[in-house]
Amino acid sequence: MKLDFLTPKYCFIQHFIRFFLIIFLFSCVFSPIIVAKFNKEGSFIFIILFFLIGCELIVSFLGALLVKSVYRNAHFKILDDRVEYYRDFFSLRIIDLKYKNIKEISLTQSPLQRFFGVGTILLQSHASPQSYKGGSSGLKLYDVENPQAIFSFLKKN
Repeated sequence: MKLDFLTPKYCFIQHFIRFFLIIFLFSCVFSPIIVAKFNKEGSFIFIILFFLIGCELIVSFLGALLVKSVYRNAHFKILDDRVEYYRDFFSLRIIDLKYKNIKEISLTQSPLQRFFGVGTILLQSHASPQSYKGGSSGLKLYDVENPQAIFSFLKKN
């Protein structure tokens, strides 16, 4: 089996919802503090809340667009003897991971990923750099379509 140019599936709604929920939870914590500090009489409460919601929407939109640019410049190749990863966003990163070096394979799907039919497969290896991104060792195939089939194929090898 050979899967050339397997790219992460980008879904604007999925990433917009993800960013919006994070920012919404953050604003739920801090909006009462902001409202209490700037609104002594209760007259500006709706203006402040609409401003916060507008900021949430703008930041969520920009975050989802940033993810789109990263996804556009990344792809994976699943070959007969190895997995290759290419990313060229700010800097070029190429990883060539042979199946014989993989020690563990895991598949994760958040509720949003399940809804959109994608998943993240983590390939852990002794050959992976230990210091990359906070000490995680492995290669992530993120937001791939049909993740169960790819996971099963990689598990057999």
